[in-house]
Amino acid sequence: SARGHEVVISWDEGGALVLGEPGSRKSTFLASVVVGAPGPQIVVSTKPELMTATWLSRAAKGPVYAFAPLCWDALPEGVKPLRWSLISGCADPHVAARRARALMEATASAGLANSGFWEGKGRAVLPALLCAADLSKQGLRTLARWLQEERYTEAVEALERWSDRVEESMISTLRQMTGAADRTASSVSHTASAVLEFLQDAR
Repeated sequence: SARGHEVVISWDEGGALVLGEPGSRKSTFLASVVVGAPGPQIVVSTKPELMTATWLSRAAKGPVYAFAPLCWDALPEGVKPLRWSLISGCADPHVAARRARALMEATASAGLANSGFWEGKGRAVLPALLCAADLSKQGLRTLARWLQEERYTEAVEALERWSDRVEESMISTLRQMTGAADRTASSVSHTASAVLEFLQDAR
């Protein structure tokens, strides 16, 4: 109930907007909804106490997963970590292009001269590297190494091996990088590798 009124929610469609000041037990209400849901749920929250209050009840109905990349070790024993690979699926050049675009748009390149130009170059190089990594079954750290060391030969070889599955433009883009002037290769690598800074966190 809320302020003495019964709250009814349809599981088929619609939703509910819950407003209240701090300490008004909004999270308690949400926990009761999570526990009482008749089927699978996707629950998005920044509050770990919501999972603490509900996972045991939900586990009785089926497996419980949590996406918490920075605190795997803090998950309850019965909650399985949910992982997502940036590389998986990038053998499809269109998927690789979409992911690369999203990564580059989320990365600032302030302080780099002609940053717009280098961001454009990074958007061309990153899809090719994502595609090469997926085709050759390499992980994200290998992709990061290609960028950091400015060595694209392995990636070019991977794309050439599966040339029937990728666009020729991808292969030519990386070929150009292998023969690019030092400043060009370094600037492109610096811009694109910024999207992988999170790999510095060992977790």
